[in-house]
Amino acid sequence: MNYFKEIVKKEIFRLEKMLVKIDSFLEKAPEGCLKWQNKRGTTYYFHQFMRNEMKEEEKKEEQGKDLQPQNGCKNTKKWIRKYIKKKDIDLAKCLAQKQYYITVRPIIEKNLYELNRLVRKYQENKIEEIYDQLSLERKRLVVPLETSIKEKVRQWKEEKYEINQMYSENLRYETEQGELVRSKSELIIANTLYRYRSDVLYRYEQPLKVAVDGKIKTYYPDFTVLNVHTGKVTYWEHVGRMDDPYYASEFVRKINAYMLNGIMPGKEVILTFETQTNVLDLAVVRKWIKKLIL
Repeated sequence: MNYFKEIVKKEIFRLEKMLVKIDSFLEKAPEGCLKWQNKRGTTYYFHQFMRNEMKEEEKKEEQGKDLQPQNGCKNTKKWIRKYIKKKDIDLAKCLAQKQYYITVRPIIEKNLYELNRLVRKYQENKIEEIYDQLSLERKRLVVPLETSIKEKVRQWKEEKYEINQMYSENLRYETEQGELVRSKSELIIANTLYRYRSDVLYRYEQPLKVAVDGKIKTYYPDFTVLNVHTGKVTYWEHVGRMDDPYYASEFVRKINAYMLNGIMPGKEVILTFETQTNVLDLAVVRKWIKKLIL
């Protein structure tokens, strides 16, 4: 529910842009409307508009005078219909667009009214706030219907997880956060993430269970990152030996498993790459982190 109001506001902005576009068009649109007839398989378009005309006796009175008809003259309105030639098809398009905009505009206005009313009255985070206001003693006993971002961050900080024990002898580089990682590139990523700790938190090689061929398989993403403002979790895989055929093949197997479980590159998982001759670019790391913060 944390994103609901933001989604509604984006929809309000989208509809308001539509109204601006419609009103700008209608302000310059020609008078009248579009009519058409179908004859023998051919469509003929007509421009229909209303014109003021004086009665015959008033016309006679005004003949020979340079003056315009005075206020109070009785004018009659008459519908005029003119055939739109093929070379003037843009006029037909303009009139058709005008009628379309006139028809949809009240719907957009109605939707805007309802959405603005909803934003004013919707208690977005009230359910989560009730749980947040409980004492720690009660929180241990209560399972919340909705978990607030604040509570997710608290649980993230307190929760323990099983550290990957494979090749533990390779854990040689200590990060600013205090854990050991396996490579200098991972050290760069970890320390850069740590410098943005007011916006993101990370865990190194936290287990991730996915379904592979009907079985549950555990992978260990290099980093699991939590955005403390939105609660979104993103995985970060650094592919450090792309020029090693076996390593690259195993990585392809892993990323395919991720995608089959809905963990998509560029969205739920970040990828950075490296070879012996093309080392990790710190500017790329920073750019990814800034994208995580948005």
